Amino acid sequence: MCIVGASGKLGQYMVKHSLDRGYEVVGVCRPASVAKLDAFAERITVIPGATDDREVIECAVAGCEGVLAVLVPRGVNGYARQGGGRGHHGSSTRGSNAGAVSGDHATRLGEEV
Repeated sequence: MCIVGASGKLGQYMVKHSLDRGYEVVGVCRPASVAKLDAFAERITVIPGATDDREVIECAVAGCEGVLAVLVPRGVNGYARQGGGRGHHGSSTRGSNAGAVSGDHATRLGEEV
């Protein structure tokens, strides 16, 4: 399971939830936020990088069966830089499950759930 935005509040919850259910987890977060994932250091793989960097996302999702994007909307609290959160679109591997989660709603492959 790849979790893009793993260091945020919702991302950390999803990391814990996924680990508790036996998933191997790859977390993507900004380099400045890697320390927020220290509690999971021995249990997950962390890929530091920009969430809108296609190479970072392609590296992170390689071999993953599922992808969750739990990103702060662009410009909220000054966290996401312009264009943030777009890199994961179209990067998941064929046959994988991809979804996006925010505080307001969730989508799976573009459909409301």
